[in-house]
Amino acid sequence: MQYKIGKIAKIMGVTPEAIRHYERLGLIVPFKDPETNYRYYTSEQIDQLLYIQRFSHMGISLSNIRENILRGNVQTHREMVQQKRNDYVQEIQRLQQKLMNMDHYISILKMTAYCLYNCIYIQRPGIFFISQEDCLNIKEDAHDSIQFNLFQKNADMFFQCTLITIEDGDDCIRMNGFGIYEDCAAEIGVSEEFGFLFLSGGAAVIYAFEHSDKRSSLTRERICAFFQREHLIQKGPVFQRLVYRTFEDHKDANLVEMLMIPYIRE
Repeated sequence: MQYKIGKIAKIMGVTPEAIRHYERLGLIVPFKDPETNYRYYTSEQIDQLLYIQRFSHMGISLSNIRENILRGNVQTHREMVQQKRNDYVQEIQRLQQKLMNMDHYISILKMTAYCLYNCIYIQRPGIFFISQEDCLNIKEDAHDSIQFNLFQKNADMFFQCTLITIEDGDDCIRMNGFGIYEDCAAEIGVSEEFGFLFLSGGAAVIYAFEHSDKRSSLTRERICAFFQREHLIQKGPVFQRLVYRTFEDHKDANLVEMLMIPYIRE
């Protein structure tokens, strides 16, 4: 039995142009009536098209399918499907990394609702930090910099933050830069070997505030009062991370930030 191209396209759920594209690639050769110039397809060719479509739905390119149909064997078919499977495994890993990062951010947003102008106890995860200055310096030699490539290819995994350290005399040293949580860092290969500073996780107090709010000026007083009342002593660098920012009339940015202050008890 013979079928016209419109009937075949309907059976397969594709357009007639898709069938013609298969023809141009040499994946199928229909019978063409010399008088009417109509294309006709046999049941065998329908099976061939369905076989092609199966691999196409797996995400395998038509050029790869064509190569295996015309000159392939059991081994090349296995390699073709195995390679596509490997591609999907890598893609799943990339998506899992993004999900992990999103979970961290959702957690931060939830905590912000509770610690806005309030001190809350948490267990802070380990964080890798790279300064803005280091990013600019390594960008000049970006082609040869593993460190910059890690940052550039995975920019969505990092968050903006400031690392605050206290020197003798209560002088603060602030370094603006970017942070990434330890588990996310492990997924993409970030380590101290490539120049990132690592701060181990541990007990911390978090406190969120809005820069545009007048109450933000009371932040230091409130935190000091909480530490005195709870008999806590700051131990180690403080992270000040950006939670989110909004723009009023596309002019003035309103920043909501969170302080993560490591501590020990007196």
